Amino acid sequence: MTPETYKIAHIVGLLVLALGLGAMLNGPKDSRPKIGMAMHGIGLLLLLVAGFGTLAKQNIEITTSWVLCKLLIWCTFGAMPFFMNKPFFPRLVAWALVIALAGGSAYLGVMKPALF
Repeated sequence: MTPETYKIAHIVGLLVLALGLGAMLNGPKDSRPKIGMAMHGIGLLLLLVAGFGTLAKQNIEITTSWVLCKLLIWCTFGAMPFFMNKPFFPRLVAWALVIALAGGSAYLGVMKPALF
């Protein structure tokens, strides 16, 4: 697969993840919609496969600082359903965190800064 194909898959994965998180945030607090959970998992899987595929095609080391930060953001996205079920975590904070994480991830992916 070409790097452009991986980029498209990566963007689709982010869209599916965002739709899944949106479905969970708008659903009733007691029971999260199953379609939202499924979309969340599929989006995370697409992001992971496409991200590592892009890294392999472009011969980028996994130990670079921006890649490690993106992996940390990916893990935080993966833990979002857990955080959303906690009573001390309001929905507005969850929405703001999702937007901030997506923006930070986009910045790291485009700019590829040397952080440390």
